[in-house]
Amino acid sequence: MNCKFNQIRIHALLVWLISGCLFSCSSVRSVSTREPVKAVIQEARTYIGVPYQWGGLTRQGLDCSGLVQLSFRKAGLTVPRTTEGLLEVGKRVKLKKARPGDLLFFALSEKRNKVTHVGIVTQKERGKSPSFIHASTRKGVMEGSMDLRYYQKGFKEARRVVE
Repeated sequence: MNCKFNQIRIHALLVWLISGCLFSCSSVRSVSTREPVKAVIQEARTYIGVPYQWGGLTRQGLDCSGLVQLSFRKAGLTVPRTTEGLLEVGKRVKLKKARPGDLLFFALSEKRNKVTHVGIVTQKERGKSPSFIHASTRKGVMEGSMDLRYYQKGFKEARRVVE
């Protein structure tokens, strides 16, 4: 019986080693399902500098919700394409409780009553405003901070999509 148990352990170890090699040696970039938030942020950062384009969904031009959708997709997560759709996913959290991977929503239009912008929290240190990545209409995809009055004034809500 002990010999059979050892054979099962050896077989399981071989399967684990072979599958690990197949997935890690693949030329296709894969994302660990155990770390989707890191994958989302890592992917979003690859778009820094891409110009803003309303409705854009390529490296030639992106809008804010397109950046969110592409970044989550690369991590194996499906989210809506529009800012309005993104407002319907996950659960609402307080800004001071926001953590990396959470979405920040803003009403930055002149009327400031309709959410028009979204970004992804990239960093949050205790007692400090979060940093986030987003597609700015003026500067394209960039990483910024909630310390700026412009974003503080336009902030509407934070939502957690990934637990």
